[in-house]
Amino acid sequence: MKKVILMTALSGVLLLCACGENPQESISSSEPDVTVTTSVSEIATVTDIPEITEIQTQTEISSDTAVSQTETSLSQTETTTIVQTAETFPEPENQPFETDENGAVIMEVEEDTDDSEIISAGQKLYENACETEFRYHVGCPYNLDYNNYIENQYGWPYYLVTDEGYTSIADVEKDYYKIFAEERGNDLSEIYMEQDGKLYALDGARGANVFYESSEVTGIIEKTDDKIVFSVDNHYTGDDRNPEAPVTETEQFSVIIKNGEWRVAEFYLPY
Repeated sequence: MKKVILMTALSGVLLLCACGENPQESISSSEPDVTVTTSVSEIATVTDIPEITEIQTQTEISSDTAVSQTETSLSQTETTTIVQTAETFPEPENQPFETDENGAVIMEVEEDTDDSEIISAGQKLYENACETEFRYHVGCPYNLDYNNYIENQYGWPYYLVTDEGYTSIADVEKDYYKIFAEERGNDLSEIYMEQDGKLYALDGARGANVFYESSEVTGIIEKTDDKIVFSVDNHYTGDDRNPEAPVTETEQFSVIIKNGEWRVAEFYLPY
């Protein structure tokens, strides 16, 4: 814009010269505030104002963002980033992820995401998967009426599930797949039965492996945009033959990632 104004001014000077007039006299005959020099400066100053204002506004927004996340002048992108920082990483040093009410991990994995953060998230999901698998296959996560049951072909009792809205195995699968991947499949039909529009559960309660001590996600075997395979060390204080000889079993544990939500794929209950 400045170049256009300057070229226009120079063209006027040349035109005056071509007509035999003294350009200096023409310029001086005008009012001081509208001389070519002054006009170019004024226009340049006016042109610069929006740029300065924009920079100042952006600076003010950045400053206000640290104080208030609800500033109406923030762009949509900035607002989204703030919400993720506040909700997903409340303690970034210790917990670079969040878990939902079902125990599933929510975490975006970028190219520069540190492996230690990914392993930390994998550890939490593995622990939650163990607890969930135990509740569904050893006990039962639903309320049961132990006075109302049916039996399978082996005479095992399956007790009536009394929770509202649970009338089929498909209803159980909806809950199960909130932490496990549908690609993994399930064996819930061995633990739950449906009859006459009602749902029944085996509730085969048992204790955990008495030798089981702990599990540790130790590393990443494979990582893609939608899948991560971890190595897991399951520690036992011994086994039936050597109850006092510690044992460590190394297994693989994998997760499938969709839109930042992790679901358990390859997995087995270690106790």
